[in-house]
Amino acid sequence: MRKWLLLSTALILLVACTCQVPSFLEGFLGTKGEARGEMIEYEGSVRGSIEQSGHEFWSFSGRTGDQITISMDSDDFDTFLVLFGPDDNFLVLDDDSGSDFNAMIRRFVLPSSGIHNIVAMSYGSYGEGDYRLELERTDEGRDPAEIGGGSISYGESVAGDLRTWTGDVWTFSGEAGDRVTINLQSDEFDTYLDVWGPDLTHVADDDDGGEGSNSLIDGLTLPASGTYSIVARGYGDRDRGPYTLSLE
Repeated sequence: MRKWLLLSTALILLVACTCQVPSFLEGFLGTKGEARGEMIEYEGSVRGSIEQSGHEFWSFSGRTGDQITISMDSDDFDTFLVLFGPDDNFLVLDDDSGSDFNAMIRRFVLPSSGIHNIVAMSYGSYGEGDYRLELERTDEGRDPAEIGGGSISYGESVAGDLRTWTGDVWTFSGEAGDRVTINLQSDEFDTYLDVWGPDLTHVADDDDGGEGSNSLIDGLTLPASGTYSIVARGYGDRDRGPYTLSLE
């Protein structure tokens, strides 16, 4: 199995494809824009400790266009990072991008201003121990127009140009019971799709469901009403280039 499929499987187990929000994420609901953990600053370093199947929240204030790097190192377990934005929207995750298979969210550009929340945890449910987390602002003042993605509606096809491994985020409004098809195509790179729903639920993902190495999520039934996020990215961290995304 490919690495990203393993990661996606882990996330499905983590955030429950049954569309029930796990107990450790319930604190996010109904308190959008608030800090879920201790506040940390750019260029800050903190230490923490988690137990088996545990996690810790760390929060920071960021602005649209800030480019950040978050690293999580441990000698005790395989680290894993998830970042959520001010509207409780999923932004990005990482397992092994740092040294020695540690987690690092590298040079991610914040799409909006406000309080952001980091979930620090183990990749496997049996990991536990001490860790160190660092937050850096690696680039200031990036033009928000360079941030990929936007909004997409049913029956629409949009063109994008993937510039970062973290992917472009396209949002749409859906109703519970809607059946949707999402198609991501590129002649330049191997595509990958992730879909996140309201209340931080991971809904679906696909690598090669379309023609060739293109991605297709066909006939997905939306589990709830609200705003959904489509993450259009490459399978590998060096996959870049133009693409077309359609939503039916």
